[in-house]
Amino acid sequence: MNTSIDGIKIPDTKLAREIAELVRETESPLLFHHSSRVYYFGALAGKHRGLRFDAELLYAGAMFHDMGADAPAQQRG
Repeated sequence: MNTSIDGIKIPDTKLAREIAELVRETESPLLFHHSSRVYYFGALAGKHRGLRFDAELLYAGAMFHDMGADAPAQQRG
């Protein structure tokens, strides 16, 4: 399901789908959904300020911004 919020959707590209799959496979559902919300809030903020942005790049940054944040301390090195 690809939710649209005020016209903002997750990009439907091969890269975006692969990013979503990787994050779903390696991180908790909590972190996946948090990162998805970061994308929506960032895109909405940009839209409301009249900014132009690359949705795929914003999605990649949002999805990876906390990668590994919920891993146990001993796994982080």
